[in-house]
Amino acid sequence: MSMTHRFSLLLITMSCLMLPCSCAKNTKQTGVSIPSSKTYVFECLNKEKYTVRIEHNSAQVFLPMGFVALPHVPSVSGAKYSDGKSTVWRRGEQAILNLGGKPLGNCVNNPREAAWEQAKLEGVSFRAVGHNPQWLLEIRDHERVAFSTGDHHKWIEFPYVPPCSTGAGVAAATYQTKTADQTLTVSIAEQQCRDPESGQTFEAAVTVTLNGKDFRGCGKALN
Repeated sequence: MSMTHRFSLLLITMSCLMLPCSCAKNTKQTGVSIPSSKTYVFECLNKEKYTVRIEHNSAQVFLPMGFVALPHVPSVSGAKYSDGKSTVWRRGEQAILNLGGKPLGNCVNNPREAAWEQAKLEGVSFRAVGHNPQWLLEIRDHERVAFSTGDHHKWIEFPYVPPCSTGAGVAAATYQTKTADQTLTVSIAEQQCRDPESGQTFEAAVTVTLNGKDFRGCGKALN
């Protein structure tokens, strides 16, 4: 399924849930997001990419037809996970991969892509990024909207409210929510958006307004 199609489905879902535009009445204080796992996107010499999620004492390797879970095993260095057929032997941001008897050699993590995969696996339905200053937005449907600027380990968390449609020609949705002392508006437009730092092209242009200050960037649907 293409990114544009998935984004359109997200907007259709939003419309089904649509309520009149208004700020949320609930309040929620700021919080700190601490991931319980670590996700890597290892790029190997043969140009193949593999998403690996390290959680507790196992590693999940995501494949086109599902995933394989590998238990942690002793090693002389680094962290090694193996079931006897497949192996992930990680040392920092690099890993030696062997999947189903197929050696993939030394692979290197792509931290930019890994951040998006981490968010997806943690249930984020829409994510956006921007620069000058650096900022991040994550929306978890029916749960919360989280915004971070500057220090990406600290998030301002807002209650989730169903989005409103702008009624404009370009498919768009707007979230309006608040805490006891902060207000947030998120406007998402389905149009091509190029991130100037990474050069990556996204399916949506995003404007976040926090307490009257605008932050502009790009984003995409993850689920």
